[in-house]
Amino acid sequence: MNEANRTVAYPVANGTDLSDGFWANGDFAGIEDRPLIDPMAGLATLGFLKAALGRQRKLWATLALVGLATGSALYLHLPPSYQAGTQVLLADGPNENPQVQINSDAALAQSSVVGKMAMTSLALSGSVTTFLGSYTVTPQSDLVLSIVAKAPTSAEAVQHASAIATAFLQVRAQYARIQQQQAEASFNQQVAAARDQITSLDQEISTVQGEPISTDQQAKLDGLKQQRNAALAALSEAQQGVTATIVTTRTQTAAEIQNSQVIDEAAPLKHSKIKNLLYYILGGLIGGLVLGVGIVIIGALLSDRIRRRDDVAYAISARVGLSVGPLRAKRWSLPLGSKDTEIRARDMRRVVEYLRLALGTGGKGSHALAVVAVDDSQTAANAVVSLATRTASQGKRVLLADLSSGHHAGQLLGKTEPGVHVVDSEGSRLIVVIPALDDIAPMGPVPSRDGNRWAGNSELSNQLASAARSADELISLVSLDPEIGGDHLATWATSAVAMVTTGKSTATTIRSVGEMVRLAGLRMDSVVLLGADRHDESLGAWSTL
Repeated sequence: MNEANRTVAYPVANGTDLSDGFWANGDFAGIEDRPLIDPMAGLATLGFLKAALGRQRKLWATLALVGLATGSALYLHLPPSYQAGTQVLLADGPNENPQVQINSDAALAQSSVVGKMAMTSLALSGSVTTFLGSYTVTPQSDLVLSIVAKAPTSAEAVQHASAIATAFLQVRAQYARIQQQQAEASFNQQVAAARDQITSLDQEISTVQGEPISTDQQAKLDGLKQQRNAALAALSEAQQGVTATIVTTRTQTAAEIQNSQVIDEAAPLKHSKIKNLLYYILGGLIGGLVLGVGIVIIGALLSDRIRRRDDVAYAISARVGLSVGPLRAKRWSLPLGSKDTEIRARDMRRVVEYLRLALGTGGKGSHALAVVAVDDSQTAANAVVSLATRTASQGKRVLLADLSSGHHAGQLLGKTEPGVHVVDSEGSRLIVVIPALDDIAPMGPVPSRDGNRWAGNSELSNQLASAARSADELISLVSLDPEIGGDHLATWATSAVAMVTTGKSTATTIRSVGEMVRLAGLRMDSVVLLGADRHDESLGAWSTL
């Protein structure tokens, strides 16, 4: 691109009236009543979610890889524990229900008492709760418990399982002896109560014998002696019963303790390094994938950015005339070769051709077109400069006004200073207009509804007037701000084409741009949708019916 580094010095015009021929199409579109249509009409269908996942595939794929790497790192730094198992056979008392007792024994095996005793025998320090979490106890039948312990090494796992089983049997034996002692104490209390009764009767007999002899005294004494004889018989019977019961209880307790034993010595369980590695890797991969997919889906459901052609058309009240892919490579995208570049170049040619048709092909006096960049002034500037260059290459005199924030079109042509400039672009000559930086609403050469034109420096006004007289086409690159409005746009164009980037603007932003264009008195011709979603099946048509 060859750029001339000079400012046009047009002869000063006697007046500001411009040729009526250039603005032959000077009718203005009125503001139409807009139907109340929800701009977010798209539903969260399966296709919608699938498209969101397709757009954000780099995110969830990256998180999946992060999860895979995390799982691999955990396997290296926190390797899976080795396991060892043992089985204990339990003997219950004659008055116990094995189906109920086995659950009590399982709870006892996982109690803090057993854990502390096992840790003491293993000379381990640390939290008892942590140690209790390192082994599991599972009933295998009404009389068999299975104990599986985990440890960093196979040998330690065997030691832990054996120590836990031993501690459990010892604690269970202690409880059995305590129960036996409590039963014997209860039996001995019965014998002591019988002896106390005899002692009480002996005291009463002694008292009665000291009284004067009489018929009543003898009858009372005989009754007490009979009670004493009955108490003696009851004591003898109680002593015999208690003695037999204690012997039986001790025998049963001894048998219960002796018959409760380890039937399978602690031994290592099968340990597959490959299987454990797969568990870690697949667990991390699936976890990262689920996290990434969840983030994408939730973000898509909560986002207020619109993507569907129908939603854009409803928001701006104009049809989507052209949809193309992204015209710029993503900042962090990997190079995809010449094919991706060719696709973007093809889409750019389509956009330029569409804008050319919107500008008109009738030669001088066709009409002035404003390309409104809703959210991406830089991409719109590339298209507008290409349009202006192509139009100028056809022998037409083109006036290009850069009214965008940042003046991206002027930067592409090497002109950022305010003024009217002549620029050579690809062998074609363009007239480039850059408003003053402090002129937030510059007036152009097209007469507005109130007759206003360029309301700036008089020298710029004269230069613009001269440039407008000699130009065949007026192309403006515009960006609009609701804080300023767009009334000045009517002095630069008679119709507008908006350029919207998929998923970058909200419905409110797009609707505001459309309203500002209409309030300025311009006709919103159509919308060019950039980065269109290939899964979007909506038409993007607009009708006031």
